[in-house]
Amino acid sequence: MSKSVTFIVRTFMDTDRPSALLKEPNTWLLSRHWVKARIRLYHELTLKSILNQSFQDFRILVLCGQRHKETTQKIKWHPRVEVCYDEGRAVYESIQTDYLSVTRIDSDDLMHRDVMAEVRDNQIHTNGRACLVFNKCLSWRIPDRLLSIHHRNTPPTFTHIFPKSIYHNWSLLYKQHFLSHGRACRNGRKELSKNRYCIVKHWLGNCRIRHGQPLHVMSEEERQTVAKKYPQWVVLDREKIKEILKDFAVDEKWIK
Repeated sequence: MSKSVTFIVRTFMDTDRPSALLKEPNTWLLSRHWVKARIRLYHELTLKSILNQSFQDFRILVLCGQRHKETTQKIKWHPRVEVCYDEGRAVYESIQTDYLSVTRIDSDDLMHRDVMAEVRDNQIHTNGRACLVFNKCLSWRIPDRLLSIHHRNTPPTFTHIFPKSIYHNWSLLYKQHFLSHGRACRNGRKELSKNRYCIVKHWLGNCRIRHGQPLHVMSEEERQTVAKKYPQWVVLDREKIKEILKDFAVDEKWIK
């Protein structure tokens, strides 16, 4: 007998959850201006890649906090986006399917058009948390006009699959989904296709701001040096980058 599954793609925008980001002294990080700029980036890059999925039977959650609620409530969100101020608790508790499948994506990154179809086709149903990982990913440095292939072995995305006994228990779900290591699952872990996730490097990256590091834009000489050093991994040619990113729904204006 097949099990019923609810599929969700969820993204943190700004939250009140304790994290290293909120403890840093840099006041611009997660400021109102940063949040507004990041939401624009989400709409122009990340959301387009989500809406472009070949499999569309999933919900889109954006998790926001109280700190900038006045700002995020005024945003004209896409009709499919469900903005949550409780980290999605009310949504999770309203679901009644046998399993809940939650795919995480950062608010500035991209997913290939077949990500959710692959998630659908590789479900692991156990009595505990299971995990799907898209091993290896792309890294696109927008200011440097450079794309790296097979960039990271553990990209910052994963899919958690929970039975109802877990996802209807908020304290347990919170611990297993938000607090524990995302890719470490005892009950089941499956690695999926390579280069299905793209990390995007840009001016609004929270790690750069958090550590007070100015954005370094490569000179043409530096670009060529990197390409010669890693010819099998680095792509500089604009047309080749366009070809690789076509299934990520990237507008040509971003590929200069």
